[in-house]
Amino acid sequence: MKILIVEDDTNRRYFFRQLFANDDLAITDDVALAKAKLAVETFDLIMLDHDLGDVVYDNSHENSGYAVACFIERTNIRTPVIIHTQNPVGAERIYKTVPCGFKIPFPYIENEVMSLDATPFFEPLICAIRQNLALSGSN
Repeated sequence: MKILIVEDDTNRRYFFRQLFANDDLAITDDVALAKAKLAVETFDLIMLDHDLGDVVYDNSHENSGYAVACFIERTNIRTPVIIHTQNPVGAERIYKTVPCGFKIPFPYIENEVMSLDATPFFEPLICAIRQNLALSGSN
């Protein structure tokens, strides 16, 4: 799968690199770069955090995952989006904005170490997306 990951936390980036070790990954924490990639590339999955740059944003901030969600909605992108943020208000706003969104609670990161213990939160949905891609002949 070709996956865009919009995430600023280095531990979560490591987690996603492990989870998607055999996939084609584009990873960024920059909203403008994420939008630019979405404008010219097609992805099979988008992993989207809300709060970027170690700051908890309100929903209107231009450097939040919500800004990426608005771009996805405005440009009619129908790629599945997994929303993985600890900001419940931001997650809900993104969920209501993107056409194909799924909210996954991201477990608390103890001692700033992310482990593959979070994998069960993601695996069933990712498996379903992979199966759908295989059935549609996209992958």
